[in-house]
This record gives sequence, structure tokens and C-alpha cells, in this order.
Amino acid sequence: MSMFKTVISTFFVLVLTTMNAQAFDLGVEEALESVALKISLDEETATGVIYGKVCDQCEELKLTITPQTRAYAGKTPVGIAQVKSRLGREATVVFNKHTKEVIRIRW
Repeated sequence: MSMFKTVISTFFVLVLTTMNAQAFDLGVEEALESVALKISLDEETATGVIYGKVCDQCEELKLTITPQTRAYAGKTPVGIAQVKSRLGREATVVFNKHTKEVIRIRW
């Protein structure tokens, strides 16, 4: 019977300990949804910058477009040059929150 009490007590301690555990954010991607996209793009080198905010209260970010950046119209992949047509229009920009490089642009 004392073994049973020890097991139950240990179980309670473990449950209470894990309830206070903090979750770590291991995600690398962040997204911003722009109503009026601010973009500068060199179509020949497929490089450029996008300016935008993750939230209304957040500071404006300068994100880098690289040759590895992908663009999508809905679910269809399109050329990065077509992103320039989104200037002043809505788009979702997914970027690496550590390097500030754009991963993909979707509209």
C-alpha cells in the first residue's frame, strides 16, 4: 500500500510540474498581410525589398527579396516579376523572422 501512495504522489508532482512548462517558439517563418504592398523589385536579378508591418502597432519591417523567393497567384506558382504588379494591392508575405528574407509571396 505504501508503494501505491508513493507512485500516486510522484504522479501528482509530475503532472503539476508539466502544467507550468512554457512552450518555446521554434518556428522560423512569420507572415505579414499587406493591404497596399510596398515593393521595389529588380526583375533581372530577382532581388528587391518589401516594406510592411506584422501588426498595426508593430514597427515597419524592411524585408529582402532574394532569387530563392517564390510567388503564387492563389495556389499557382508564378514568376517573381509578376509581384511588381501587386504594388499598392493586397498580398501575404511570408518571411524568415531571423534573416528578414522573403520566402514566398501569395495573393
